[in-house]
Amino acid sequence: MSTLDERAAARRFEDRPVPPRRIVPLGGDEVLVETAWGGFVVVPSFNLDMAIGVVRDGVHEPWTTRLVQLLLRPGDICLNAGAGFGYFACLAGRRVGAAGRVVAVEPNPHLLPFLLKSLHWNGSHGHTEVFARALSDEAGREIACRFDPQRLSTLPPRCPAAEGPEEPGLPPDGRWSAGTVGRLVDAEGRWGKGFGLAVPFTATTTTIDRVADRLALPRIDLLHLDLGGAEPLALRGAQRVIAGSPQLRILTRWSAAHHARLGARRRAAFEEMWDFLAGLGYAVRMLEPLIDRDGGIQLSTPLTHEAMTTLALPGHYLWSPGDDDALP
Repeated sequence: MSTLDERAAARRFEDRPVPPRRIVPLGGDEVLVETAWGGFVVVPSFNLDMAIGVVRDGVHEPWTTRLVQLLLRPGDICLNAGAGFGYFACLAGRRVGAAGRVVAVEPNPHLLPFLLKSLHWNGSHGHTEVFARALSDEAGREIACRFDPQRLSTLPPRCPAAEGPEEPGLPPDGRWSAGTVGRLVDAEGRWGKGFGLAVPFTATTTTIDRVADRLALPRIDLLHLDLGGAEPLALRGAQRVIAGSPQLRILTRWSAAHHARLGARRRAAFEEMWDFLAGLGYAVRMLEPLIDRDGGIQLSTPLTHEAMTTLALPGHYLWSPGDDDALP
């Protein structure tokens, strides 16, 4: 969906007029933004994808925001991985309240300061735990990653953009500037819209089961994963939590293109988790990228294995028990 389409959807997010939102520059690259749902996040102003919608419209992906609002209730437990600067972790914190718990998992040291500050400004730091880890199916591994600040994307090992030696002269923050803009154009001087400046960092892995054990969580009600293709490994490392949380819903970003890029280990994890979730009676549906004027959202009919591996468009996909009658 284009930026203009998302902006139009944001205008329909609430049917009634809303008061002006507060947007406060905090200095440097930090902007404090009051969201359309009443929370606060500290946004990195250098970002060009997620931050634009939050600053301009007060909402990121109105359809995903609305689904999370519908899925979470006071007292629930939510784990949000790939938490970034904290938009969905702060939303979850507002929804579950002080009686609930939120776990935000984010391995990127360039985003962690924004996440921590967002939680404080949002007033949800008291019932939110933060883990500076990358989710996988085993704990304690060191993995090399790259980060594109303008896109807020974390690139996993063996991703083409993450290969090769360190680029000489690349500033440590990877921001667009007079010194780096030459890397964003081709030999003819034309801007390459897919070009990026990837900054390296190292992350340590953990598993969802390990996090749940560490916090003595009795269950998890919502797993919200945005891991750039590592979702199958994260789910493989969450089998105890999944089996012990009968009302669990799993919200993942996914596409057939994700599946096509999977290496052998991640592909095997996808097949294993497909069978595991199907055996527990789960079905998966795509969240349509639109929102009705009355705030309603739409989910597709349950998708087959073939659809998820060959046809699935980029977006969010909801896994839930097949008899789940509480969905919108």
